[in-house]
Amino acid sequence: MQGLTTKLLLSGFFLSSDRIKQIALCLLGQPS
Repeated sequence: MQGLTTKLLLSGFFLSSDRIKQIALCLLGQPS
């Protein structure tokens, strides 16, 4: 399941969506 999540997060970064980036950072637990 982690593989799918990683692909979704990477897709979000490629789409350059600010919301997705913020959510991804929150899920990864890393400060922006």
